[in-house]
Amino acid sequence: MNVPIIESLDRFCVYGVATDYETMIELVRYRLEELNTTHESVDDVSGLHGGYTSKLVAPTPIKSMGKTSMGPMLQTLGLALIVVRDDAQFARIKDRLARRERPRQQANASSVRPTWLFTRKKSREMGKKRWSMLSPDQRKKLARKMGKASGRARRRKANERRLCT
Repeated sequence: MNVPIIESLDRFCVYGVATDYETMIELVRYRLEELNTTHESVDDVSGLHGGYTSKLVAPTPIKSMGKTSMGPMLQTLGLALIVVRDDAQFARIKDRLARRERPRQQANASSVRPTWLFTRKKSREMGKKRWSMLSPDQRKKLARKMGKASGRARRRKANERRLCT
């Protein structure tokens, strides 16, 4: 994970501390009051649907700020979220966290599979192995299903040829 770590906060003014969603919404409400602007103009500038800001900051919110609305809302209000480490809070729960038994490894999705691993021969072998692991009843059921599917495909193809001529 490549996350930029901010060394200097010169550009930012600490506006408030939110450790939960409700406090974050309170800070957004405060900023709206400070700007002395309408919710409709925030909706227009941010590109959100009309009335969306009112639904987000209502005393009993109808909607919640999610990954689609958070960015435009914060940018329009000139706010930014900065994640900081709270050592005092962490000290209270540190002992309850379990240690990882093995080191963190890279996810398989980013690894490149060798081309020699996937050949026609290997694919055929794996198909036979998969088929042999099924019970006779399961094989019969699948064979019937495949037969129906191939029949449908054949009929569809024949109909297409008939319509084209």
